[in-house]
Amino acid sequence: MTIDCNLSMSKQVTAVCSTCIYTLCRLRRLAPLLSFSTVKSAVQATVISRLDYGNALYAGITSHLLHRLQTVQNDAARLIFRVPRHTRASPLFRQLHWLPTNQRVTF
Repeated sequence: MTIDCNLSMSKQVTAVCSTCIYTLCRLRRLAPLLSFSTVKSAVQATVISRLDYGNALYAGITSHLLHRLQTVQNDAARLIFRVPRHTRASPLFRQLHWLPTNQRVTF
């Protein structure tokens, strides 16, 4: 966890988002070669677990920072289902049984 002097968590969110985006880009290259369940397991193990780590510390952060984390989670769901970027992620979350980021923090 990276905590700045203002306790805004912006450095932590930036670090998590950049690491997750890098991982998603690497997985996107491998996804055509892997089965649905394998891609789902890889994304959950590498990206979603990193987003969930330290969720309790994200309580009370700004909506802008939560939106950045939500964007990464949306991209992860789209990668699993291999759908274009403009596809809505809410139905994908229901199929994966995932909560949106703000509800994950509260839970």
